[in-house]
Amino acid sequence: MWLTAPNRIGIASWQIEDSVWRYNISGDAVGPSVFISGSAVSLCHPNAQTLPALDEQFVRTNELHWSFSQAEGNEFGYRLVVRPVEIPGWIATAKRVAFEWIVSVQTSLLDSHPTIDLVLPPSGGKSAKVMEFSDLGAMAFLTEIDDLRVAVILGGRDAPFTEVIPHDAGTRLRLFGQFLEKGVIRRARPWVLIERTPTSDGQPLDEQTLRNAAEALTASPLPLN
Repeated sequence: MWLTAPNRIGIASWQIEDSVWRYNISGDAVGPSVFISGSAVSLCHPNAQTLPALDEQFVRTNELHWSFSQAEGNEFGYRLVVRPVEIPGWIATAKRVAFEWIVSVQTSLLDSHPTIDLVLPPSGGKSAKVMEFSDLGAMAFLTEIDDLRVAVILGGRDAPFTEVIPHDAGTRLRLFGQFLEKGVIRRARPWVLIERTPTSDGQPLDEQTLRNAAEALTASPLPLN
């Protein structure tokens, strides 16, 4: 279940058993970003530009909805919908969880190139380990951060259009960056898997789990929201 407070927009937590997985908006030099578990995974602008501010937050069933409307000085607006998903053989527990992030961008400008990066911080100064599942057209990125093992899965609809950018601050996945026509909505839906380590309860977050996740993502219906 999602835990939110009406007077604390921009902070939410997904609770499972006695564990909570926290999302929050954090402002920094590159603009507001979305964080989970401290600084495990974030959305940010690749340049020193400010992303639109969060102006709406609500929960619908098991989905957290955040809306960042385009304002004066912004090239675009975007929405983020976060919901838990199931991975065959990798059951969510207090130590592991999987989320689908549905990121949508839209602009009111005639000439716009909305750009959002999904960033995985480096593990020991190294970029994330990359795995390709060519038969599915999918890709997985795996890294370890402190006591977390974090993976991002891109399905066949996103992987071919996502630029992978090695970076000193971690692996950056450029979800958007192409020309966007006024009034058109473009979506990406990476799956984010997180596991606290060490863990001994069930299937670990390894290559087989990542393949199972890629297959589940490929087979899942496209979101309507």
